Amino acid sequence: MNGTQMTMRGCQYSPFLFYHHGHTWALVEENAYIRIGIDDLGQKLLGRIEEISLPGKGDQLDGGHGIRVKSRRKTISLIAPVEGNVIKINSNLSMEPLLVNISPYGSGWLALLKPINLKKTIRQLLYGTDALNWFDDETIRLNNMFLKSVETVLPEVGVTLQDGGELNFELLDRMPTGQRQGIIAYFLS
Repeated sequence: MNGTQMTMRGCQYSPFLFYHHGHTWALVEENAYIRIGIDDLGQKLLGRIEEISLPGKGDQLDGGHGIRVKSRRKTISLIAPVEGNVIKINSNLSMEPLLVNISPYGSGWLALLKPINLKKTIRQLLYGTDALNWFDDETIRLNNMFLKSVETVLPEVGVTLQDGGELNFELLDRMPTGQRQGIIAYFLS
């Protein structure tokens, strides 16, 4: 994808995308098709992607859970940012699921859809200043969750965690499983 990306607390943000609250993104392309993927904060929450189960060509995504991602931290169904019929999937992900980690806004895209109702779909997503403010708020919210977790579960890490600095996603690996999975589900559900 062309365009300038911004970094917020260590997470890349692209101002040229539409965003869903479940940390998936959408890009309107030729013929009003929509390319979808998971945003950088979402892929960093999941950690190393081990496997991705995508719908088949011709299948319909209804905005619900149609994409399963297995990572070293959690297996979760992502919320598709748009409702539509699958035109194409990123077949490279079956052999190289790490593309999502390496390039979530580029070669790690998930699927290309023909939306059922483009205008309705776009109105339900965040774009521009609204998306930027939301993404920034999400990084702040996650940082606050990390700070709280460090205070209660990992007090020995507290002195090294800086308020407002880059998010340290490795903290997730040091948390109890239930707490880690709860944080991931909070942001990706």
